Amino acid sequence: MSEETTKKDTCDCDHGHGHEKVKHYGKYKSRIQIGSGGIGWIGFWAYVGAAVFFVSQAHGFWEGALGLLKAAIWPAFLAYEGLHAVGL
Repeated sequence: MSEETTKKDTCDCDHGHGHEKVKHYGKYKSRIQIGSGGIGWIGFWAYVGAAVFFVSQAHGFWEGALGLLKAAIWPAFLAYEGLHAVGL
């Protein structure tokens, strides 16, 4: 790859890309982010654990389906109760 091709493929401008280098391939953009998404695994495993707990407590199909929904939204209730306890 020549220097001209590298310069053309890599955009260092600030047109909605933030401070990342973005490679353009036709109409698609490819972004490389290093060090992001680490906390996502914690949320994923928290969901899996809550889903196992709520589904294991279920006695029927619809209770199990409700258990999956509860597993997805329990962090919102935790945050609400925590803020309510603090007085916010």
